[in-house]
Amino acid sequence: MESLISSIYPGIEQGNHPDQYFLDRTILSCTNNNVDGINSTLLTSLPGAEQVFNSADTVFFKDQELNNYQPYPTEYLNSLRAVGFLFLS
Repeated sequence: MESLISSIYPGIEQGNHPDQYFLDRTILSCTNNNVDGINSTLLTSLPGAEQVFNSADTVFFKDQELNNYQPYPTEYLNSLRAVGFLFLS
């Protein structure tokens, strides 16, 4: 898998690539398990410190009266994963 990543994203470990560098490259996969493995390997090769973004535990509605109604349990909301999002700063 590392050879795939290094051929698609040459020099990824050096960092400081323009946005176009990432826009011009894609690795397609047919299963989420493969995507998770690729993302994990790719993220460990990026320079810099890891940043963690916390999830929301509730759903907010435009109608304030509905905000007391939570159709999704907290456990479900915390189980959602945003696969494919890579935020670089």
